[in-house]
Amino acid sequence: MKDTPFAQFPDMSKADDSQSIREQVAFFANYLKPHKKLFFFAVFCSMLYGAAGGAALPLCVQYVFKNIFETSPTVYSTWQIIGIASILPGIFIFIAVFGFLGAYLMTVLGLRVSVNIKQDLFEKLQTMSLSFFSKKSTGDMLTRIHIDAGKMQFAILEVAGECIRQPIQALFALSVLIYYSIENSEIAFILLFFAGIPFMLLPVRLIAKKLRHRGMQIQESTSNMTQQMTENFGALVEVRAFGMEKAQSEAFHKTNKEVALYTLKQKKYERIQQPASELIISTVVAASFVYCYKKGVGFDVFFVLGIALFKLFDPIKRVMKMISFYNQNEPSIYRVQEILNIEPDIRDEPHAKPIERVTGNIDFNNVTFAYDADPVLKGINIHVPAEKVCALVGPSGAGKSTFANLIPRFYDPIDGAITLDGHNIKDVTLKSLRENMAIVSQSPVLFNDTITSNIRHGKPGSSDEEVIQAAKMAYAHDFIEALPHGYDTLAGERGGHLSGGQRQRIALARAFLKNAPILILDEATSALDSESEHYIQLAIKELTRGKTVIIIAHRLSTIKQADMICVFDQGRIVDTGKHSELIESSNLYKMLCQRQSLE
Repeated sequence: MKDTPFAQFPDMSKADDSQSIREQVAFFANYLKPHKKLFFFAVFCSMLYGAAGGAALPLCVQYVFKNIFETSPTVYSTWQIIGIASILPGIFIFIAVFGFLGAYLMTVLGLRVSVNIKQDLFEKLQTMSLSFFSKKSTGDMLTRIHIDAGKMQFAILEVAGECIRQPIQALFALSVLIYYSIENSEIAFILLFFAGIPFMLLPVRLIAKKLRHRGMQIQESTSNMTQQMTENFGALVEVRAFGMEKAQSEAFHKTNKEVALYTLKQKKYERIQQPASELIISTVVAASFVYCYKKGVGFDVFFVLGIALFKLFDPIKRVMKMISFYNQNEPSIYRVQEILNIEPDIRDEPHAKPIERVTGNIDFNNVTFAYDADPVLKGINIHVPAEKVCALVGPSGAGKSTFANLIPRFYDPIDGAITLDGHNIKDVTLKSLRENMAIVSQSPVLFNDTITSNIRHGKPGSSDEEVIQAAKMAYAHDFIEALPHGYDTLAGERGGHLSGGQRQRIALARAFLKNAPILILDEATSALDSESEHYIQLAIKELTRGKTVIIIAHRLSTIKQADMICVFDQGRIVDTGKHSELIESSNLYKMLCQRQSLE
């Protein structure tokens, strides 16, 4: 399945750097608010780390070791010398402790933010309509939640941590450099530093767009690879039955190589930056060496100022590396924000109010609907009375399923209105609307959980006795009791541990438990063995009593007793009536019956 790109997604090759950074800062700041104490403590530790790293070593050399070797007339004992010598490892212990604390706290912070982002992504996807998922692949959604959100976590850990520690280190090192340059009348060191900065920034500027572009290609290819795996694992029988193993392997190999190629190209640009930065740093230090030699500057001054220069350029190099890391992962950040910023097309209107239990009168008033450009339903007008069974029949693609999906607002019509007990369904909250409806599809999905939990989805919080009673009404209790662990048996992924008839009866039990006044059935007996069909027909007869029922009929024999039958053709309802009436008056209905030898 090829993904349809979102209109909101930016062209990464033309992204405005300053605007992009502001947006990302605002995005992360919103997630950091609940953890601001932890964040500020992590910043404090990082600042101490940066301050010690930038100033402690040059000051130690200048005021401790130089004094001991050159200017102090005092003769120190062995223990005094050991104590003085301990200052150096003490400095590094201080740096290590606060470096560790800063990094560890950033890790904790990053994980917390990552958990919240993934949760928000998942919850946002729960609000999206079916049309959204018809245009986006499962693999792409999995990649965004698992991989893209994970990369955002590393962006927080690495970029935020380094961009706090290193500037502080650079600031203290710059202070030392300026102080000693002025004290020794060697302003050239300051000029050398500022002259080297543009050259440090140059590699980042040159490769930033390349890294973004390759990052987007990697994420798109990874999404495709995830989708291939999802489809393959979901179609194991078909793949083996049609001998598709080789073709599937070749397709996966192509995508796998594509991911590797784009990753290699990204790494190529990434690896260029570090040696380029190190070359610039070494050139500046070499230039300072030449200058000191020609000017007759003493080694002690050269050494202190050289360390200060290195301590200045090293954090800049690290920050540049983090900027490159950010550029690599910026596409992932955009892909996550893209989902979070989308407004669901099916949502509660501002004025929507909850609706109580309805009687079940459904009206379609001149309803037109289209998935894309061509209408699937055209000017539908129909009244379905409460507590009646309305069957939908017609050729494949005539609009039956679409009609049924509009009632719970899985989609919204592009024209016209649907009312429930006289209320426009857009004027009521989605939660209360759907609480009044139960749906049993032709291929019901069960979750990889216990049978009890799968039935209880119909009425969360229901007791075990209510679950068992619903199973009995669906003629499912006996086979459930015969399972290895009874009601605690796992249904398996998509109910794979159960037969088709068993899955249908579990789904019917769920509907019994919900006991909603409106029931939508996508013919639950098609493609089942006769025994399963018998039990399911008995269950459906009981389930539909006293409810408004919309049934999409595949086997017309199941709807002969329906109160009304709507005959669909090319997006319109061309005939309505009972079976006995339509068999005489509707040529299309009569033809459909003849195909199934039903007169």
